[in-house]
Amino acid sequence: MVFDKNQGTERFWLVWSTKSVAELEAVKGFVNERDKGTINDPSKADTVRAFLVSHNTPKPEVEKRQDKEAVQRKR
Repeated sequence: MVFDKNQGTERFWLVWSTKSVAELEAVKGFVNERDKGTINDPSKADTVRAFLVSHNTPKPEVEKRQDKEAVQRKR
């Protein structure tokens, strides 16, 4: 996996499925040295984007409790 030289947040998705996913099967041909995973067909890119958005799991909420403070032990 190679990230680009631009600064910023890189995002990648891992998809596990026991069955083939038609939306992803349609674009697996873009995983090659020439395209490097970039989906150059706008309609296929939109289809994949819609699939990922519809299956996105929200980030877990983080709760900070004031009554629990971290303790650091000195040696």
